[in-house]
Amino acid sequence: MSDYAKDAANWSRVYDLVYSCSGISDAKIFANVALDEFRHLIPCEQARVYLFKANGSLDEYFLRGVDKRIVKDYFEYYSHVGNERWNVLSDENMYNRYMDPNKPATVYGMVDWTIMPRNDAFTREYLNQLGLKYSLGFGFFDVNHVMRLNFMLDRTSGHNFTEKEQWYVMKAVPMLNNIYRLLIGSGPVGSGSYADLPEFNSLTRREQEIVNLLFEGVSTRNISRRLKIAESTVNKHLAHIYLKMGVQNRQELLSKLARG
Repeated sequence: MSDYAKDAANWSRVYDLVYSCSGISDAKIFANVALDEFRHLIPCEQARVYLFKANGSLDEYFLRGVDKRIVKDYFEYYSHVGNERWNVLSDENMYNRYMDPNKPATVYGMVDWTIMPRNDAFTREYLNQLGLKYSLGFGFFDVNHVMRLNFMLDRTSGHNFTEKEQWYVMKAVPMLNNIYRLLIGSGPVGSGSYADLPEFNSLTRREQEIVNLLFEGVSTRNISRRLKIAESTVNKHLAHIYLKMGVQNRQELLSKLARG
């Protein structure tokens, strides 16, 4: 147990944050309240939360201390330059593929922009507009492990986020993620009404196995482990599945399966 966990006052701050977000019946209000509560607990000059639809597309975003024009520039241009690392809509970032399927789907990360090489338009131009020094980000995922909320807390001055502040995030986010899942109505998945889809029945037996595991929220890596095949083989099967199901990516596939 960390020293932070031994201090009852720290747990009280975490529970106060979670309590402030409970009992809310609107997903967008929940996102706004959570953003303000995190910003109160972890002081920062700027903060953002992006809301995504079940198919992985951007729904809306809410900003604190950030020019809306800069965020618009990000989605229209800067998220597409350089590598996919800076694209919040990339498959790598939208889908928490490396998680243990038996644990809650949460992820957080911290970036020190002061030591980041300025080797592309994103790091040279976009970061300069925002004036970022440090960022702490974390995501909320639905039962299909698709990111539905992406929070970014940004500092333009002072010091990096402390271990204690990171501890707050690690403890609060799993509890809030469970509340949010209930709020958006994505409880435990059903038995798979998609079994009657003609496209599903056109798949091979192995491809159907992979689709069933995907729908259960199992990551690509863990599918390869369960089926005892290489991860590259799973990806080849996925390419065939996408083609036969008439979808472009994992999020579109999961959305189609959910509709049945």
